[in-house]
Parts: sequence; structure tokens; C-alpha cells
Amino acid sequence: MGFLAGVVSEINRQEDAATRASEFMQQLLEKRKNAILPELMGRIKARTDKATSRAARVSKAMSFNISKEAASVLESAGQLENVLIPLQKLNDDTDKSISDDNIAALNAAVIKNVAPEKVAAAITYALDNGYAENPSSDLLIEAIYANTEEDFEAALTPLMERASAPGKASPDMTTLSGEGFRINPRSLTGVSDKANASAKKLIESQVAGFLGIEYMGTEGYKWADAPSAAAVMNKLTNVYVNQMTDVMIQRDSNDVINNLSQNLYTILSSGSSIKDVSNLEENIFLNPTEFLNNNRNKDPEIPDQDTGDTTSAEEEMRRALEKYKL
Repeated sequence: MGFLAGVVSEINRQEDAATRASEFMQQLLEKRKNAILPELMGRIKARTDKATSRAARVSKAMSFNISKEAASVLESAGQLENVLIPLQKLNDDTDKSISDDNIAALNAAVIKNVAPEKVAAAITYALDNGYAENPSSDLLIEAIYANTEEDFEAALTPLMERASAPGKASPDMTTLSGEGFRINPRSLTGVSDKANASAKKLIESQVAGFLGIEYMGTEGYKWADAPSAAAVMNKLTNVYVNQMTDVMIQRDSNDVINNLSQNLYTILSSGSSIKDVSNLEENIFLNPTEFLNNNRNKDPEIPDQDTGDTTSAEEEMRRALEKYKL
């Protein structure tokens, strides 16, 4: 082999070695890509999916006229799904309708005790769309098509930061996420006339004996003071409906009726007439304590005194003691 041929052979050998080395490094790079990129993108996708689901639930709630603020607070407290399930059932039931008034009450009740800054934090958390604000897809493309370790590392570093970031944390909604916080499904739909009449009949069966009934033989009975009794019944029914459709508290109907019945009995036993009771504010039937205390503390009416003799009982007693030297 001549000198020139030897030089060419050595050059070819070195080129082959460089090619093999380059191919080897490319294989290593591809192996790194295949091992790392799916894991990173899986993490990013999981977080993005969670964020997308949160935003979707808030959007669904807003379609039922729940405010963005209330929906976000409920989502942050982990309670929005509990509201959406009965709402969707009501929406699908052709015989029922969702009460706009009760939805408005829900909106007010949810944010009533939540500080404005927490409401703002809840909106940010609930509507955070994960990595949408970060060009993760562009970085992924750069990482996939990187031809060198340097290019791959340059694209990989921000991807790893995004995959490792904890994301926006849910604000503390302890007051809403406690065991006692449950949206009352009955509060989401209005009370029908039929349900209202049934409630009134049920209450009447409990309190009829307190409202001055008069038996009429085969005709049953009638109220001794029909207008007053009817007014009391209407107020008791209103209180019952309000209690049973409370947004935040789900109550047992028997407990509510028994409580109203007992309070009515207590009020009447204090000396109030049925007519007096018919003029009371509805909230007194829920808690008559203040009313009873006020009645108890009223000064008794003092009859007109006979001006012919102004001698007091104390003065008469003093004179008698002096007279008999006692």
C-alpha cells in the first residue's frame, strides 16, 4: 500500500469511527428522550387535565346561573361537584324546575363569610388552565427534534420545571369544606303549590288543638277565630318552607314541624291570644325566647287609682304599727 493510500485509509477509518461515535451518541440521546419525555409530558398532562376539569365544572355551574365567585369558592372547597349533581338531575327532570331565587340565595350564602381576597384566590385557582400560559408544546417539539445533548438540555430544563411545579394551590376554605357544609338539594328547586299544601296540612294536624277549634259534629271542626288561625297557619307554613329550603342546612321535616308546634304552644301558654299570635313576625315562631322575655318583663298595667284616698299601703301599715305600739 502506498503512502497516499495509507493516508486515505486512515482518514476513512477516523471518519468511520467519528460516524459510529456520532451514531452512538444519537442512540443514547434517543434513549434519553424516550425515557424522559413521556414521563414529563404525562405529569404535565395530568396537571393540565385537573385544571381543565376545574374550569369546566365552574363553567357548568355558571350555566345554571351560579355566579363565577360562588362556583369558584365551591370548587376550591371541593364542594362544587356536590352541587352540580342534583342540579343536573333537576335540569333533566321535566316535572321540576330550578329556582332562580334559590340559586341567587345560594350565591349569596356561599360567599357571605368568605373574605374578598379569598374569593379572588378561589377564582384564580378554579379558572387556572394549568400550562396553557406556558409554551409546553413548543418546548416538547424542541426537545424531540434536538440533535445534540446541549439542545436537548436547553429544551428539557424548562419542561422539567413545569412538570415539577406544584401548580396553584387551593385557598383555605375550611369554613366551607367542613363536614357540616352540605348544599341542601331542596334549596335548588322551588316549592310547588302541591308541596306547599301538603306541608300546610301536615302542620295543621300538629297544631290544630292549639288554635281554638270548635267541633261541628259530622262536619268536623272549624276555627273559633278563623281569620287569626288562618294567618298563624300561613306564617307557620312559610317558616317551614324556608327551613326546609335553607341553602346550607338540610333538615328533617318532622324535626322542623315538632319545633314549630312546641314554640307555638309555648307562645300561647304565655298568655298571648290567637289574634295576638297572628300578628307576630315569622321569625318568632323559630325562636320565641326574646318575645317571651319581653312579655315577661313588661310592667303590669296599673288600674286607675281612687283619688279620694291617696294613702298608700305602706303608710297604712306604718300608722297601724304606731297605733298599737308594735
